[in-house]
Amino acid sequence: MSESDQDDSDTDVCCVCNLFTPVEEHNSAFVVFVKWVQCDKCEHWVHLIFCTQVRVVRRGDKFLCPHCATEE
Repeated sequence: MSESDQDDSDTDVCCVCNLFTPVEEHNSAFVVFVKWVQCDKCEHWVHLIFCTQVRVVRRGDKFLCPHCATEE
């Protein structure tokens, strides 16, 4: 197993859709660069734009995934 194969493990999926690549990207006729953001509370990863209403997270901004945001 190469190092790049190890990086694409099942733990590197979106905590909302449980996919590495969003369904919308598969249905696109164009190349789409999927942006990710990590939750500051649970440290899970989320697809920006596709799996959350948030469009941009700037350095220093706090982000909570939809699961953690509903807990507050």
